[in-house]
Amino acid sequence: MHLKFVLIEEGDRVWSIFGSFNWTKPSFWLNHEIAAISSNPVIFESLARCWDMLKNESN
Repeated sequence: MHLKFVLIEEGDRVWSIFGSFNWTKPSFWLNHEIAAISSNPVIFESLARCWDMLKNESN
């Protein structure tokens, strides 16, 4: 399984979208994709730390 995530910030509100989804029409119709949307700030911060680690590894 692979995992993708999106972090969204708007003012003092945050959302995390994560799962094994692909944003293409064929994947939407042909694959068993799954995604979760959360407004939990703990999940957001955890994924933000993962993003920072990935970003730092690429430098």
